[in-house]
Amino acid sequence: MGYTRRIWSVLVLACSIIILVAGCKRTPTPQVMNYPQPTIRVNLDAPWEQGCPRDESTGGCVEDSFLWGLGCENIQPPGDLIGALSPNLPINLCLARREPGKGLSENVYLYREGCRVQSYVRYVIYRDGEFEVLQSQADLGNVFSPIDTPDEALSYAIASTGNGVRYGLEPVKDYRYFVDELQDTNVLEIDDGYRVLLFDYELCGCGPHTTFAVELRVSRDGDVNEISRQGVYEDPTEDDLCVD
Repeated sequence: MGYTRRIWSVLVLACSIIILVAGCKRTPTPQVMNYPQPTIRVNLDAPWEQGCPRDESTGGCVEDSFLWGLGCENIQPPGDLIGALSPNLPINLCLARREPGKGLSENVYLYREGCRVQSYVRYVIYRDGEFEVLQSQADLGNVFSPIDTPDEALSYAIASTGNGVRYGLEPVKDYRYFVDELQDTNVLEIDDGYRVLLFDYELCGCGPHTTFAVELRVSRDGDVNEISRQGVYEDPTEDDLCVD
């Protein structure tokens, strides 16, 4: 009996070690494919202060200003990577903020930013001496299609969705990875347009906060459709982070 008990103890210990090791399995480190970031500059050359004189108390447009009347409570530079849009018109973000339950109809903005209090994103361009607000995908396509180059497709995808880019990715120790291969933002020409890889970070709520790779199809006539969305990594230090 003593020998049998010893054998049983060894088996239990071995099984415990196997379970422990399996539970603490290290996340595999993905292979990384890096791509060069295009050199693009957005055109901001317009008399923005005429359309949106600033309210000193809020930092936004004063309430009786021209752009306020077009629905822009505030305007901000959109970032250089939408600078390949053609024609190369001066452009800014046109933002309207809303409290919960006071949102806008989906046909009058392109995407939303923020969590509890959200900003509804449109664009304002300056063309032929006039400010114009682009408040839908159709408006964007009417001005900037056809999409003829990879850089245009990148800019158009970012402008349409608000998704972000990642360049120079490297594996980070202790991150949780859900893919075997991690790619930078890149653009691939396909039969009917372009496939654009962007990223979407899950900011709102409590952790974990996942970063998703988002594949988009950008047609030459300006349609944008999401092909796939996959969680690619998480930072475990953000697991207890809650964002309102």
